[in-house]
Amino acid sequence: MYHIKEAAQFSGVSVKTLYHYDKIGLLVPLKSENGYRTYSQEDLERLQVILYYKYLGFSLERIAELLKEDTTDILSHLTRQLDYLT
Repeated sequence: MYHIKEAAQFSGVSVKTLYHYDKIGLLVPLKSENGYRTYSQEDLERLQVILYYKYLGFSLERIAELLKEDTTDILSHLTRQLDYLT
């Protein structure tokens, strides 16, 4: 488990970004009894997927939708986005 500062450093995003992703429900870490956010390895992997989708130009709202979809549907969305970008 990683504290928010460690998760930010590992992933190359700011702590503020992680707070925002938590607030909008995109990446919700576990919260300890004292309110500290802790990120699992799975959370960090999800964050990498989020950052990849952002790199491809998807909005955060669209990324949230994509993360809920079946992986076969995601492939078609990625293909369309790549076509749009080229």
